[in-house]
Amino acid sequence: MASPLAKRIFGIDGVTGVFFGADFITVTKKVVAMIKELLETRIRPAVAEDGGDITFKEFDVDSGVVMVKLSGSCSGCPSSTVTLKSGIENMLMHYIPEVKGVMEAPPDETEEEGLKEFQKLDSQLEGGGKEGSGEGKPAAHPMAQHLSN
Repeated sequence: MASPLAKRIFGIDGVTGVFFGADFITVTKKVVAMIKELLETRIRPAVAEDGGDITFKEFDVDSGVVMVKLSGSCSGCPSSTVTLKSGIENMLMHYIPEVKGVMEAPPDETEEEGLKEFQKLDSQLEGGGKEGSGEGKPAAHPMAQHLSN
């Protein structure tokens, strides 16, 4: 390879081909590398402005579906479905013809375990408190009990 420019372009992660024309250059990248690049440079900054984050999980070549994980304020937000379909999916499909859709990845084992623990804590805080505290109300803080005596 004689061209220093071609050598540098092939040094970019995911580049599989470079074609030089008289007045243009065509660079071919792997689909996953293009998806990750768009997520990092265009989509993640926009999602971060609203306090959220997005992570690439996988790309199914056969179906053309990209799986992503939304977190932060985007996780569980009612608008996240609109963001996913109208924003993220439209942009990826526009720039990468191989992408046919975007879906949120299901929670993995560690996320499920964390959600279970959070639900336990939440139920203790809402209705439980300590046993014997009376009428399903949370138990008073020990210092508050001491001061009220």
